Amino acid sequence: MLLVCALARESAVRSGLVPCGPLTHHVCRNGSAMASPRRPSNLRVRALLAEAGWSQDVLARKVNRLAEQRGLRTRYDRTSVAHWLTGSVPRPPVPELIREAFSERLGRTVTLLDAGMPESGGLAGFWATPHSASPVARLAVMAAAELDPVHRAEVRALGYNCGAVLPPWPQEGPGKAAAAGPPTLQTYAIRQLARQYVFHIEAFGGGHARSGLAAHLAGSVPQWLRTGGSDRHALFAGAAQLTHLLALSVADMGAEGQAQGYHLAAARLAVQAGDRAMYAMSVRALSTWRGDQGKRRLGLRWVECWPAYGPDLGSDEAVGVPAQVPHGSPG
Repeated sequence: MLLVCALARESAVRSGLVPCGPLTHHVCRNGSAMASPRRPSNLRVRALLAEAGWSQDVLARKVNRLAEQRGLRTRYDRTSVAHWLTGSVPRPPVPELIREAFSERLGRTVTLLDAGMPESGGLAGFWATPHSASPVARLAVMAAAELDPVHRAEVRALGYNCGAVLPPWPQEGPGKAAAAGPPTLQTYAIRQLARQYVFHIEAFGGGHARSGLAAHLAGSVPQWLRTGGSDRHALFAGAAQLTHLLALSVADMGAEGQAQGYHLAAARLAVQAGDRAMYAMSVRALSTWRGDQGKRRLGLRWVECWPAYGPDLGSDEAVGVPAQVPHGSPG
């Protein structure tokens, strides 16, 4: 009878009639106890290991290395990876490190879903923590959300986060672009994409450009940023501009929280590029949103804090930022 009940439940789970997941106790209609199902194996991580050509030891070492870069101390080994393969889900931020390790290896964006790991707090939680991942990894996940109908609906509903913290401009400058080499094919492509989407947004509005922009920012652009090159700063500057354009595009749809997230991402990329002009545009856009949404005090505070954000910004780059101080009485 136990076997019959277990098979019946498995069939119902596969049919979508009942949710799957671990049960500590279940009673069938005849009163007999049903055996708790085993935790499902994580076949997605196993498939990623095969695609990457990695052993369990290698994945553990990669995760430890990424953790060390974030100031964390972990000691994962092949036994830890074996637990993940049997369905165990490590605590945050380890799922994000696993995802990032595979993304670096495979040269494409690997999401938490691809790795069989649940989103911690969903996309809303991800949006609310703008410094939770590297700028490149974050860009890929945020752009991919615009392409998925379910995720798009989730981020469209996000409100403006008044507690969001703008990434500061480094006092010493983010490794200012020294002698940049000749533009690579990728840099040329990013510049052409920017020109193309500026034209589309100005001519037809953001709704006609957002899907194409998101596709580039979720796919080829993160891959170009990871490979880098002699013109790394130019690549990051171009990515910041495209992200800024995506923010403007979704703002046209009235998605203020989603647009805010893209503007913050553009600011982080601008810091990486050492592009003070693009950073100024991000600050201006964010302060304008705060003014438009009736949050004049907050918009004023961001603009007043501008010297702390960009102390060495040139006058040409800073133009327009003070003009964003909302008019009228703060309310």
